[in-house]
Order: sequence, then C-alpha cells, then structure tokens
Amino acid sequence: RERLKEKKMKSILILTSPLLDIEKRIADFEFPKSLIPQLWKIENPEDALIIASPKDEVLNQKPLFEKSLKNIELVGVDDSHRLLDFKNYLPDIENYIQSQS
Repeated sequence: RERLKEKKMKSILILTSPLLDIEKRIADFEFPKSLIPQLWKIENPEDALIIASPKDEVLNQKPLFEKSLKNIELVGVDDSHRLLDFKNYLPDIENYIQSQS
C-alpha cells in the first residue's frame, strides 16, 4: 500500500486480527523465523478498516482499543484470533469499501 501511495494510487486497506508488532504476541508457539525479517512494526496504523477482538488469544489487540488512531474504522468483535464468525463481518467490510470508493 505504501508503494501505491507513492505513485498517487488509491487503495483500500482491510486488516483482520493484524500482527502490527511481533512483540504483542501472547501465544506460546514458535513463529516462522523466515518471516520475521519481513515484518514491520506498525505503532499507529492509519487509513484502514481493522477487525479485531480484544479477547484475541494469539495477539494482544487491546492497545488498538485504547488509543486514538488516525482515520481508522475499528470493528471490535467477540471472536477468536481466527475470526471464526468472519461471515458476520462481511457487511462491515462492504460498507467500508463503499465508503472509500
């Protein structure tokens, strides 16, 4: 998305249970070492729809709900990290896409 912004191209970003900071992991299982160099720490996401659960059992998502974020539509859900009820969030995604088009 950042490359598209540089080219003045519009994009719509939707994040589900996002891993914004690997240090926010609370699950005790090994993360693939080959992926770690590809991760960016994102402290203040902006211009996106985020669907996350404060009860996420893999990532500490609570900071998303505790601070003000720039141009973020945050959908807090009562679900697991895997978002097993994802179909219930499709209207939120559709509304967000329509609002950004």
